[in-house]
Amino acid sequence: MFKAIGFVIGLIAIRVLMPDVFHAFESSLVSFFSLTQEVFAIAPNAVTQTGSVGLTNYIPPMAPLPSTLSSY
Repeated sequence: MFKAIGFVIGLIAIRVLMPDVFHAFESSLVSFFSLTQEVFAIAPNAVTQTGSVGLTNYIPPMAPLPSTLSSY
């Protein structure tokens, strides 16, 4: 609990003492979370449009062994 209180006090101090730093930090966080929102919004649609296997248990076929291993 004291860590959260210290974090809030630190944010207030940064906002009061260094407003440019606070706004830069704020805008970088907004940009980061906007990007993650776009990625998570696009990813499920891209998977379903490319022929997703859905909720079934898909097991891909085995990859062929290299010729050096198949002789053993």
